[in-house]
Order: sequence, then structure tokens, then C-alpha cells
Amino acid sequence: MPEYTLREVDPHVWSLFTERAGREGWPTKALLVKLMDAYGRGDVSVGTPPPKQFPLWAGARTYYREVARADSYRNLDVNAQWRALTEHLVGSPDRMAWKEQLDAAPLADRAHILRWLEQTSVPTRRRGLTLRAHLHYHHTILVGSRVETERTPWQYEVLGLPPNQQAQITHFDGGWRILLAVNGKTSGTWSAPRKTPEDALDTLARMFEEDAGRRITGLVVENRPMESFSDEVKTLYGDRDEPAKIEEALARLDALKVASSDGIALSPVSTLPSKLFNLVQFGVRRGIELGEAAVREINRLNVSSSCTLVRGVLETACLLYDTIRKVEAAVEKRDADAVDDLDKWLTNALLGHGPKAQTFMVAEEFVVQNILTIIQRLDKQLEGPFGGFYEGLSEHAHPNYHGMMALYFDGRDEAISKFTDHREGGTRASLVLAICALATSFDVLALVAQKRAELSDELATLSERRIYERGSWPADVAYPIQRAHRDDAEEHHEDQPV
Repeated sequence: MPEYTLREVDPHVWSLFTERAGREGWPTKALLVKLMDAYGRGDVSVGTPPPKQFPLWAGARTYYREVARADSYRNLDVNAQWRALTEHLVGSPDRMAWKEQLDAAPLADRAHILRWLEQTSVPTRRRGLTLRAHLHYHHTILVGSRVETERTPWQYEVLGLPPNQQAQITHFDGGWRILLAVNGKTSGTWSAPRKTPEDALDTLARMFEEDAGRRITGLVVENRPMESFSDEVKTLYGDRDEPAKIEEALARLDALKVASSDGIALSPVSTLPSKLFNLVQFGVRRGIELGEAAVREINRLNVSSSCTLVRGVLETACLLYDTIRKVEAAVEKRDADAVDDLDKWLTNALLGHGPKAQTFMVAEEFVVQNILTIIQRLDKQLEGPFGGFYEGLSEHAHPNYHGMMALYFDGRDEAISKFTDHREGGTRASLVLAICALATSFDVLALVAQKRAELSDELATLSERRIYERGSWPADVAYPIQRAHRDDAEEHHEDQPV
């Protein structure tokens, strides 16, 4: 049988098509064949045909992009748009050829030609921007004896923007409008209306094209500020101070990052202080990355992703806290024998894989301790909140009741189950858990970094003593090493990205 390929289908249309097909149990190929057969037999009608194609005008796309770059162009009527395009074309090097073609264009076709040029002259930058349906209208219809619910998007999220920038495209007041945000905070006002979501996306793409993709509303992508909570979240959790503490903690943690560390300056003989320094730097960076992502998801009121990300920050904080407590205990007891255990612990923390890993591993001998064991140990020693946080976050991160039905089930009306993206009441309670756990995790990370700086010299001295007592001290280095209480190994240059 001959093969056919369906190309360049609008991803939003394809998503709606396949989602409904999946709900109703239709394989995609079988449904397409059924629809083609019904259309060919005249059993179904699909309304007006698509716009005419004008391949002879393909050469005008470059000129159309140039004239349509002005935001005011979209607000002109058809005659004014045609006149502006004509003036631009007759000023081009190919003006003689274009003048003949312009004069020959029927008046009735001009609106269709402009529309075709608009649809086919998408700026290159749009290739990196896509739409994801975010909010929908729900329509319940009766099909035979079956009740069906159809969804029509009325708000889209724009994907592909720089990490700290967001945009939504929403339908209201007669068209699709764009609203920009930076770090979850609204920037500017709603744009003028566009006919379709794609038209609005084209407008946004032109903004990137004009500014070389580097700026939105004057904000430079480089040297960006840390993520912060939206006004909506701050209002929703106005009775709590954790959101403000998280924002402050992000700034403090970011200030702890250094561009490099000199292991020789930490200790010219022992690698232990450098291993600890590196582990803390890795943990701080991981905490910032996951924490900022969690703030963005909390701003969207997305519970599952927020709890999953915060759980990652909590795990990181607990690993580092357990490690620094081991260092602190060894230093306090002046226990040189504990140095070997510390070295093994740090090596496994840096290079290790999980106890059940089979593929993703550096080497079989490096195994990190199960994080749940670490959390249980901290809870037992400190009577802390770590275990409770971890259990709650895990229940939301896993496909259990709290991570599924508790979030997305909106009740039942007789035999009709209702669904939602954000369940009222439950969303707030679950996000309180995520926010409190994130605030605690950031506090722990900051405490670990502080203690590492305080313990660095004493750890170096202790580990050096162990090496000396073993008889493996290098002959060209005087023992003991004299050092002031400082961290001159850290180089943090303000003008150097880290």
C-alpha cells in the first residue's frame, strides 16, 4: 500500500486531536482513516476551506517581515497595509518586477495575500518559541447516549524563553493579548489584541528578533536576579514569612558561590579539606538550581513539580548537614582515626551512586549512603523536622493519592467525575509544606557553608596529623603546617561569572 506523510501540522491542533483520540480509545491512524472516509462520502463537513495559497508572492516574505516589524502595522486596515507593503516593495532593487505584480493583484485577493504572507513569514526566532495550553474552557455535550467534555484553550504559556522570563498569551477583550513577566512578576501591561495565539506568538518573536534575543522589557539575561515569588503567592501566603526568607536565602547562597578553590592553599598535603570544600560548593549550586525551579513552579501553583523539586533540595541539605556533623565530631574529639572514615565518606558523596544503581556509576566501589538512612539519623539525633518533610514531599512526588487524586480530582456529580489542574484548598496546604521545607533546607545549606569555613583549618590540621603519624608525610614539607584562621583558598572575583 502507498505511504503518506502528514507534515507541518500545528502542534496545538495535533495535541487536541490525539488527546481526544486517546480518551475515546481511537488509534491515531484508524481515526484519520475513519475521518477521511466519512469526509469522502459526504457524511461530515468541516466548514470553510483553508485560505488560498499564493506561491508567486513567496519572494515578498522578506519585504513583508521588514514592513510588518513595526507594531503599528498590524493595527492598519487592509488597504493601508497593502499600501505600506507596496511602497516598501517599489523601493527595493526588484521594484520593476514587483510593480507589475502589484498592479496585477486583484483587489479581492489583497486581503488573502496579506494574510498568507503573515502566516508564512514567521521570523526565525519563533522556531525556539512554542505554545503550551495552560487554561481551558470546558464544554459538556451529549453525543448519542454519551456525555463528552471538550476543552478549548483560552490561555497559553510560552515555552522557550530565557530562564527568568515568562510570557502568557490570553484571550479576552476581543483578541489574544501578551503579558510579560520577569521572575514571576508582571512586567508592563497587556499588549494590543491579535487575531490568533500564533499571531501573538509572532509578535513576541519579533521582540526577540529586534533585540537579538537578549532583552525583554530592558532586562539583560546575563547577571539576572534570583527567582522570587509572585505577588499572587505572597498574597496567598500572607500569613507566613517563609517566602521572604526563601528569597533572602537564595541571595545569601548565591553569594557563597566561588569561581575556584586552591586545594594546595587549603592543605598542601591532605585532600580532605578540598573534598569538603567541593562538596559544599556542589551542594549550594544544586540547592540554588532546584530551589529557583521550585519557586517558579510554586508561582504556577503546581504542587507535584514543586514538591519533587523541594525534595531534591531537602535531600541535598540533609546529605551536607550529616557530612558537616561528622566533620564537627571528628574535630571536636581530635580524632585522627576518624579521618579515614571521613575521607571515604566524602569520596563516596562526591563520586558515589545509589545502593541499587546498575548502570549510572563512576565505579562500583563508590556507593553513597541511602538518603532516607541519613534523614532518619538526623531526626533521631536532633529531633528535627526532616523526616516529616521528606515523607510529605515524597507522597506528593510519587503517583500516590496525594500526588494524584488529591490534586486533580474535583469531585463527582452522580456518575460524572470532574477534574482540575489545581484543587482548591488542597493546593494551598500542599504548597505550605513545600515552602516550609524549602525555607528549612536553605537554612541548613547556609549553616553547612558557615560551619565548613569555621572547621576548615582544624580539619586540615587533623588530617595532616593523620598523614604524619602514618609516616607518609612528604619530606620536602615542614610539619606541622603553620596557618592563620583564614580561607585564602577562595577566589571570588566580582567581575567573574561563577
